[in-house]
Amino acid sequence: MVRSTPTFTAERLAALQKSYNEAGQGHVFKFFGDLDDEEAAVLFEQLDGVQVERCNEFFDRTVRNPAAVEGGDKIAPLESGSFASTLDGSSSPDDISAWNDEGMRLIRANKVA
Repeated sequence: MVRSTPTFTAERLAALQKSYNEAGQGHVFKFFGDLDDEEAAVLFEQLDGVQVERCNEFFDRTVRNPAAVEGGDKIAPLESGSFASTLDGSSSPDDISAWNDEGMRLIRANKVA
């Protein structure tokens, strides 16, 4: 296996680790040193794309302080006629086939799990 050089510098890695440590998420780097260069580069790019402080804000608002969320907008069912369903028999076979095709396309493109 040919090893490539990392796509990040030691300075960028240190800055990223610092931001994660400040956010209380430094544990994600626990085994970073055990990775080969390619794996380290992939993980670095993934972690660099995460707004860790924003993730913490969402967590705090929803898990640590659910009362703040409960006072917000209420969730209500969609109005009848504003959606289609495969369950009630009202959708045409062509619509169902198109939805299936679109779902498979998005799965192949890794847009949904």
